[in-house]
Amino acid sequence: MQMEAKIELARALLDTFQGREASFIQANRRYAKSYWEVADEVIDDPDLRDIIPTMLAWSREHADWAARFLERHKSG
Repeated sequence: MQMEAKIELARALLDTFQGREASFIQANRRYAKSYWEVADEVIDDPDLRDIIPTMLAWSREHADWAARFLERHKSG
């Protein structure tokens, strides 16, 4: 997998995860948006929009990986 594709995947994972976390309603102790709703808002690529929500619903560790990956590969 090319580096550009890995970075795009990591950003899509992290943007979707963070978008859903931002929708958390403390008073109700629930999320206002699903991973699928957030993905529709933040991901341009239709293939990534299809797979990212499922990846995050399966395991939040995907978001952890994305954050670590992007931290390691920050560009100047």
